[in-house]
Amino acid sequence: MSTVLLHVGQAGNQIGQELWTLLLEESPMKEDIFFDKFTNKARAVLVDSEPKVVKHIMEDKNISFIFDQQNLQYTQSGRGNNWALGYSATYREPTDPHIGAGADESMPLYERALEALRKEAEKADYFLGVMLVHSLAGGTGSGLGSRLIESYRDTFGKAYLATTSVWPHSSGETPLQHYNTCFSMSRLQENADAVLLFQNETIMKTLSKLITLKSTAQGHKDHHAINMASAVTMKNLNESIVTVLRHVMQPQKEEKFDFSELMNLACMPAYKMLEAHTNPLLFNRHMCYAGEKSWSAVVDGALSQVQLPATQEPLFRPIPKPSKPPGTAIPTSKFIPKEEHKEDTQQAIADSKKREGVKRFEEWFEGEMAGPQKVEAFSQLEKQHQTICTTAYFKGIDATEEISRTQPTYKSFRDRLTQRFKTVNWNPASESTTVRIIEEAPFRRFDCTRSATVIGNRTSISLPIRKLLDTSIQKFHAKAYLHWYSQYGIEKDDFLHTFESLRGVIDAYESALL
Repeated sequence: MSTVLLHVGQAGNQIGQELWTLLLEESPMKEDIFFDKFTNKARAVLVDSEPKVVKHIMEDKNISFIFDQQNLQYTQSGRGNNWALGYSATYREPTDPHIGAGADESMPLYERALEALRKEAEKADYFLGVMLVHSLAGGTGSGLGSRLIESYRDTFGKAYLATTSVWPHSSGETPLQHYNTCFSMSRLQENADAVLLFQNETIMKTLSKLITLKSTAQGHKDHHAINMASAVTMKNLNESIVTVLRHVMQPQKEEKFDFSELMNLACMPAYKMLEAHTNPLLFNRHMCYAGEKSWSAVVDGALSQVQLPATQEPLFRPIPKPSKPPGTAIPTSKFIPKEEHKEDTQQAIADSKKREGVKRFEEWFEGEMAGPQKVEAFSQLEKQHQTICTTAYFKGIDATEEISRTQPTYKSFRDRLTQRFKTVNWNPASESTTVRIIEEAPFRRFDCTRSATVIGNRTSISLPIRKLLDTSIQKFHAKAYLHWYSQYGIEKDDFLHTFESLRGVIDAYESALL
């Protein structure tokens, strides 16, 4: 059974560099888990629209030798942080003649990447699927990644497709990031089997708090020293993501990744957005525990990373209704009581019959822009978000002895898990919560005797998606940046389809609470 890792874009390849460095240390080639047993090459395809990151990986003498040259596919000019440009099937550009030996350079980058992936799959005795590693905000990871997963689904049919997707900072990495993320999430929902989401801001907060606590514990009283110690780099973010992926893809030594755990968590097509947390985390090539190294502290350190919406500030604020252009009428919000606007509602229904698709969206759009009624309703949802499925790995050299189903410790840890991941009514914890006790050292290279990893499918994912959608719709209504997409063939209907697709994701997760 073989799985191929597909690294796309700058973030996807930077995470890949950290991941393969760790896998090479933790899963030797002879074990035939992530490496071809005949060639000792990594089962990986690296794709980027500019050469910088891939060349940097090939200059890394620690891991450069594990990659097949034909699996390195890149071009020269980038994708300008534009999903539409990355997604374009017709865009052509010059390529590097030293990369992708045997590749037809007249082919678009996505076709060359798909051909490399096909050849890698043909080498496997039994090809299971692909794990895509990318970000959602830029042009290559999001746009080219979307094109690749659509082509992959058409080519490989029912083979598994899971993704490791990095959610951008809300403060803004690029002015197009909201649209880019919307388009990417829509394609993931339509094509992927499971989506493992990593939110940059959540990871940043976790690492900052962790390092600050460690600095304080080591006697650094000076605030400046603590602030310096808590400065988190992109490399640190990637290291933390890689630590989680290591446990997700190989919970137990010599266990091959067969997608089964992820498929159990993404239990229905409507619910495929997952999150994962682990303790300890890799930080500057050292394992860093959140708290002490006792089992209780290790488990609590992993669970403490799970964000509870009820303890956060409300994500939704009343959004002012859009200004009324001269000579036009704004359709009535569906969140406003019908008896107060009966005539307007009837008119809106009549108009929808004339222009079904667009008008239906416009009515919904105005509802999204409604005032206090909407905000109050979803503030209540924030406080009651629950979990559909959860899996936990408690791994350590004394795991069986210290955490056993016959001892109170196991029940205590399971109770903590179900308390943090409160399950929906229709899928009780007895059926939806899985705990694996694994008696082995979590890592071979690092001084780490115990670890706890939790993976959850939680309804709270609808909160960042709704916030993303609110912002994107406002920009779309203002016609902001639309020309950047239209020049590559993305029109108004494409935006409307994407918004409705994300609306479906939100509705599905919120309906799980009913």
